[in-house]
Amino acid sequence: MNRPEIERSRTSRGPQKSEPERIVVFTVIIDGERFGLPINCVRTIFRPNAITEVPLAPARMIGLINLRGHVVTAICMRTALGLPRRNASDSLMVAVEHDGEGFALAVDNVGDVAELSEADRISMPAMISPSRRAMTTAVYRMQNSIIPLLNIEVLLGAENQPVAA
Repeated sequence: MNRPEIERSRTSRGPQKSEPERIVVFTVIIDGERFGLPINCVRTIFRPNAITEVPLAPARMIGLINLRGHVVTAICMRTALGLPRRNASDSLMVAVEHDGEGFALAVDNVGDVAELSEADRISMPAMISPSRRAMTTAVYRMQNSIIPLLNIEVLLGAENQPVAA
C-alpha cells in the first residue's frame, strides 16, 4: 500500500469518538443525602476519640482532633450544609487534605467509591439554595438518584477558616 492510500484509509473512518471523562468520588451521607468528595483528597475514615473545642470558632468548626500525631480541624458537614448539628461522637470522620492541611469532615455515614461519567453531569437544579450551590462543583445522575459533588475549595478554603485570635 502506498502513502496516499494509507492517509485515505485513516480519514475514511470518520471522526474518532472519545470516551467520556470519568470522575472517581468517595461518597458520604449527610441527613440521608449522598454527596461526593474528590477521591484524591480523601485520606481515611475514623471515629473521633477526643475533640478539643475552640472558643469563638465558627459554628461549623467542631474543634481540633489529634489524628495519628497530626492536629486536624474538625468540620461539621451538617452545619456547613445548613442542617442541625448532631453529637460529634455519633458521627464518622472523613480525613481529607486540602492545600497541605488536614481536616476531618463529620458525616452521618460513608458510602463507597463511585465512578461518575461526564456524560451523566446534569445542570444544577434551580431549587438548590445559594449557600449549597456555592459548595457544589457539579451534579451527576446516578442510577435512580443524583449526587452533588462537594467543592472542597469552597468548603475548606482560607476564607472559611477561623482567624487566629
